[in-house]
Amino acid sequence: MYSSIFKINIEITTGCKNLKEKRNILKSMFARIRQKFNISISEVSQHKSLSMTTIGIAYITNDSKKNEIIIHEIIKFIEIFRPDLTILNIISDSIKIEN
Repeated sequence: MYSSIFKINIEITTGCKNLKEKRNILKSMFARIRQKFNISISEVSQHKSLSMTTIGIAYITNDSKKNEIIIHEIIKFIEIFRPDLTILNIISDSIKIEN
């Protein structure tokens, strides 16, 4: 079993006018990602910035190959679903959990 954690820095290019607008963008995106991929996702820093956010993603898989595929699918989904968001960088860590 593999546990993976990702931290993704994102720039919001729509020019949010307030934090409520930013939260609505993220809330909508998080709901779609949770539904499609069955993962945990949340904003983990830059809560008060209108143009930047950092999200955290965590999930568990049984296959190391599927582990890499899932994050690439999530990134692709974000880029297609929210073209107004620019992914700046991704920090990842994965560990193998033995029985």
